[in-house]
Amino acid sequence: KIYDGLLGKKHNRDAIFTHIIKYRYPRIDRKVSIDIRRILKIPGSVQDTNGKICCKVDINKIHQFYPENAPTIWDYLS
Repeated sequence: KIYDGLLGKKHNRDAIFTHIIKYRYPRIDRKVSIDIRRILKIPGSVQDTNGKICCKVDINKIHQFYPENAPTIWDYLS
């Protein structure tokens, strides 16, 4: 409903959202997908350059997350 005034009739709104999904929605980059140095980290995996452990971040608490405070492999080994 909040978009009704901005986007007009429902069919206009649907067309705009379809365009956004089709042309503007983030896509997976092929080079990123096949290059093992660029693969998105799986939770629990260790970043090879700094030893940080990949962890899930709650989107509702994203402003409380500071990457520099993320756990490292050295934290778990000590």
